Amino acid sequence: MITDDVAAAVLDSLPSRIAVLGPDGMVVRLNDAWRRSAAAGLAVVPVRPGASWLAACEAAGRSTEPLRTLAGLTRRMLDNRRDQVRVEIPLATPRGERWLDVRIRALSRGDGLVVVVDDVTDRHDREAVLRHRATHDPVTGLPNRSALRDLIAEALAAPQTVGSGQMAPPGVTRNSGRRTSSERVGLAGFEARTVPVRTGRPDPAEPPTADRTAGVEGNEAEATPLGAGAAGVEAEGVEAEGTGSTAEGTGVAVLFLDLDAFGRVNQRFGYAVGDGTLRAVALRFAEVLGPGAVLGRWGGDEFVVVTTEVTGHAAVALADRLTSCLVDPLVVDDHRVRVTASVGIAFGGGLRSGHGEVAPLGADHAAGLGTPPAPVHRPLDGDALVRMAGEEIVKARSRARETRRGRSRRQNRSKSGDSS
Repeated sequence: MITDDVAAAVLDSLPSRIAVLGPDGMVVRLNDAWRRSAAAGLAVVPVRPGASWLAACEAAGRSTEPLRTLAGLTRRMLDNRRDQVRVEIPLATPRGERWLDVRIRALSRGDGLVVVVDDVTDRHDREAVLRHRATHDPVTGLPNRSALRDLIAEALAAPQTVGSGQMAPPGVTRNSGRRTSSERVGLAGFEARTVPVRTGRPDPAEPPTADRTAGVEGNEAEATPLGAGAAGVEAEGVEAEGTGSTAEGTGVAVLFLDLDAFGRVNQRFGYAVGDGTLRAVALRFAEVLGPGAVLGRWGGDEFVVVTTEVTGHAAVALADRLTSCLVDPLVVDDHRVRVTASVGIAFGGGLRSGHGEVAPLGADHAAGLGTPPAPVHRPLDGDALVRMAGEEIVKARSRARETRRGRSRRQNRSKSGDSS
């Protein structure tokens, strides 16, 4: 027969903290590990033999929800004679927050309960590190593509405020002396025409000129503005397909940011400076984001901003801030690096009327030429929104190249006419 002394010796030899409760919830016995943790201020509940476990949990639970949950689980165990329950709870201690694994099991013949507690803080921290690595970019520390997909899916599933129920791209405020919002941003929508986009920045396919290549001045290295610059959109007066409505609601906006000709930074300064530039760009972007907007790295030199409950006007204004924040050079490892960004915007949620993505129209239809085809629906998700926003940049750059080539041909014809 196992005597009380033998049972006490067995309990004291175990590393887990153990409390034995009677059928009325009173503490019958605490093992040595529990007593040591209580002396160090690390006990899950401050109790002693003869005290009420339920009363101690409820008293401690006045300031912390997990202990109220623990009290409720214990009461149900005593009332319903369930076999066991298990819960992990955080506990504030003099050593900081600890995570405890609490298991409560019924004793045979309804003689009470045994509570077993183990400190699982190290495991919990390791799991948190693994979760962070799986969802964050290792270079910038921003949410990665996987996390952004989940974030966009959650945003699209959430209720949105709707105005007329149709997409309504906003007008643009003109500013003198620099590119305006409409000259920086590509804009895509759902069940609406893809609006005309134009850009006045250099063609990335053209040979680099002196003012667009990395340069060195004395002991100071500088990459001057690279590449094509931000794509732009003519947003004024665009109407939702089939309605003629320009009233705005709010919804989800996805802004796709592509750093122009960023490869030249890596080629000129090396990949370490390139990574530092990406981090510096991320900090600049983060400084201009409003509440509710999340910045992430989609991959390479591409960033994505997701913002909810936003109007079209506010989304274009945000795009303008994001491109404007890169006007001043970045200082990375004693190098002054200048970069520019192209931005495309796609809307979802309350700024769309359908339940799927509409395939973007061709350039002739986008400009209002010809008969637009019927909308072709594709499943709406994060990849679709980012793809649409990215396509706006590609189309903007393509139209800009065609514009410049046309201008060059006209100039050549004019020179030929003058010479004759």
